[in-house]
Amino acid sequence: DDGHIFCTEDQILDECIAYTAQLQKVYADFGFTDILYKVATRPENRVGSDELWDKAEHAVMESLRRPGVDFVIPPGDGAFYGPKTEYTLRDAMCPHGQLRPMPVH
Repeated sequence: DDGHIFCTEDQILDECIAYTAQLQKVYADFGFTDILYKVATRPENRVGSDELWDKAEHAVMESLRRPGVDFVIPPGDGAFYGPKTEYTLRDAMCPHGQLRPMPVH
């Protein structure tokens, strides 16, 4: 129920942008267009350098900014290994159904 993209640090932004575009297309194909986006940022206890966290957080936020997506930031809700974008679909059957997040390791 998940997948992984292995890439270099220089590829993180492009891969996040491509993933977000693909996700929006698939959800739209199934009629889901009302999506709540959240970017969960670095927790207090984490691995990795601040420089790498800065790059990863920028990539996930920029992958939403470029297509004009609004998002909220729950500070410190990221995984210990990296930030993540969370997607919550809203429809009549399930007003707040969270789907798989996109973590960046």
